[in-house]
Amino acid sequence: MYNLHLVDAADCLGGVWPPVRPSQALPRRLTTFYPKTAGENGDAYAHFFIDDYRFERVWSDPERYVPVLKKYGGVVMPDFSTYHIMPLPMQWWNVYRSRMLAHYWQENGIDVIPLLQCGDPRMYDYALEGMPVGGTYAIATNGQVQDKANLFYLLEFLEIALDAVRPDLLVAYGKKLDIRLPCEVIWYTNDNTNRVAVNTGRIDAPLPDYIDEGNVLALADARERAMLEAESEVAPIGLSGDGYVRAVSTLRPEERRPLMFNEELPNWTPWYADEAVPLLPSADDMLLPSEDGETG
Repeated sequence: MYNLHLVDAADCLGGVWPPVRPSQALPRRLTTFYPKTAGENGDAYAHFFIDDYRFERVWSDPERYVPVLKKYGGVVMPDFSTYHIMPLPMQWWNVYRSRMLAHYWQENGIDVIPLLQCGDPRMYDYALEGMPVGGTYAIATNGQVQDKANLFYLLEFLEIALDAVRPDLLVAYGKKLDIRLPCEVIWYTNDNTNRVAVNTGRIDAPLPDYIDEGNVLALADARERAMLEAESEVAPIGLSGDGYVRAVSTLRPEERRPLMFNEELPNWTPWYADEAVPLLPSADDMLLPSEDGETG
């Protein structure tokens, strides 16, 4: 299922991913995507911070779910999984699917909040290409803070991404991180967790729709702390000489910014052109050794 009848290479405007336009949304509430109750959520924005199989349907039959999604006040860009333990092509494919649906929904009049989505340091630059500068962005900490390596990759990517996209507002969903971010942040509570807590009597009523109690650590300090705590776990990805995960890219820091959806591609070399990290093995690498030890 490629959905090329909806979005194809021409829609990428010469870039890698279908572009996503900015949103100025300020959601009062986020609610889990659930088609049967889509019309009961008022102006709430639907999110997809759930297991992939629970919203695979919006990819496999996207046209069918446009009317359903229009019953919400808007949606957050889909969050197909990009865990760092996934092979890189799987991460690419899931980022593409998320971008494709966000682009398609926007073309159909749905307000979509762009999502900062990345799992592997090799994806950092590409995960930002085609994203808008400014406006409202979303992040999720679900499944990120329990694993030390995941937390480090999240914080490292945020440090790069927030500097590049410069959001006016960050819509954050999941476990609150005690860090100070360089923009206004609203932390939204997990509606499923609240519902379970109410049903089991652990609290008397749901938590407020969103919480923002103030941040403690600066992002760079939090990233450094996470690195120290996860050093052994992130080592397999590859560390630079100073002990930090290296995002393989020829982009200089001042060039690390996404393209506006109507901009032309700049003249830069993507990470996979780096001779030190080839995307595919060379012809010589693919030759098998003969019995006498020579390749051929």
